[in-house]
Amino acid sequence: MRPEEARIVSHVCGDGWLSSYLERNSLQIVNGRRYKRDRKRFVIGYCNTEKVLLQQFESDMKNIFNINARKVRSELRFKSKRVFDRISELGGGNSRKWFISKEIRLCRNPYLN
Repeated sequence: MRPEEARIVSHVCGDGWLSSYLERNSLQIVNGRRYKRDRKRFVIGYCNTEKVLLQQFESDMKNIFNINARKVRSELRFKSKRVFDRISELGGGNSRKWFISKEIRLCRNPYLN
């Protein structure tokens, strides 16, 4: 585990959120055929007024998970089930559910030495 990944989880726990929702009648094209199906979406969000923290979070997400953000004012949103599951596994989540995972506690941080 890299320190950037632990920093992403801490950002989500502090000023971010994880949410999922059901998108009704989502258009999907499979082998040239159109289908309208319900689809579950997973969103990772981060909101902060400090531009430095927003840039740091965005660059960490790009470097670690290789996904791009959608920017809305002072907010970043990412859509990815893979990243959603990884952040949840590491302890990130809503206020009542987050925890510090064992993997993060065992991570060596060069800034603490």
